[in-house]
Amino acid sequence: MTRGLITDIHRASVVDGPGLRTTVFVKGCSLRCVWCHNPETQKGRIEPAIDRGVLTPSEAEALGLDGFPETAEGTRAMLEVIQARGLDVCQGQLSSGALTVYGREVTVDAVMEEVRKDRDYYVNSGGGVTLSGGEPMIQPEFTLEVMGASKAEGIHTVLDTTGYMDRGLCASTLEVTDLYLYDFKASEEPVHQELTGVGLERILGNLDLLATSGARIWLRCPIIPGLNDAESHFQAIAKLQQKYPAIERVHLLTWHTMGLAKFKRLGKPVPAELPADSVEEVTKVRYREALVAAGGESVEVF
Repeated sequence: MTRGLITDIHRASVVDGPGLRTTVFVKGCSLRCVWCHNPETQKGRIEPAIDRGVLTPSEAEALGLDGFPETAEGTRAMLEVIQARGLDVCQGQLSSGALTVYGREVTVDAVMEEVRKDRDYYVNSGGGVTLSGGEPMIQPEFTLEVMGASKAEGIHTVLDTTGYMDRGLCASTLEVTDLYLYDFKASEEPVHQELTGVGLERILGNLDLLATSGARIWLRCPIIPGLNDAESHFQAIAKLQQKYPAIERVHLLTWHTMGLAKFKRLGKPVPAELPADSVEEVTKVRYREALVAAGGESVEVF
């Protein structure tokens, strides 16, 4: 029985494709985006996170978690202690809820039980199941089986992907995917490498494969002030949409600070180049206007 490692299953999502959706967050990703909103999905293993603002002094003392500096390095050292003592043991002793464990193994059948619960909502709203992450295709057997099982039951499927995968794996998704939410994070190779840790060539190659194979695609473009919001990037996004009619919509995903707390709980330093504040509405309007002026169509800003 195929098993996968996930962080969560969200029901009734309205931001992961059309209609009401059940979104499965698969753990593991090859990219290390500077602005990652879901850093808990990056590592392909079960890992703890600690909320030091909730941890009580008595709990810290009992588990040997006191005395660590209020830094990313200090938090990582605390997490190493927790790993050594055992996640189950520590969860049992931290009644304050300070400890979060990211990652759990599930079977395809268990996922499908959750997916089926909202079948009526899918029918009425045009929704379905979305495989997200992380990068869902980093666990290809699990992801393809969930998508295939969903399609076999007439449930609409969405693959939310970075596009960073082997070409053969990408081709294997075509039979089980109704719609792709496809990331396009930077339009120049050096910039993409710097911001995500991987090259752009494979991602563009897989986009071409999907777009010329009859796939439906919504292009998803994180826009981070000072990092990838140059006019040339909006022009490149528009050119992709003009080149590939398969790209039905463009979603501009603007920077927000909600993920920064996860960085701290995981003992990850917050990158200095990230903006201190979420993008304001006036800036969202400017981004949309820049893309439309460059020739972009069906543009939505989030």
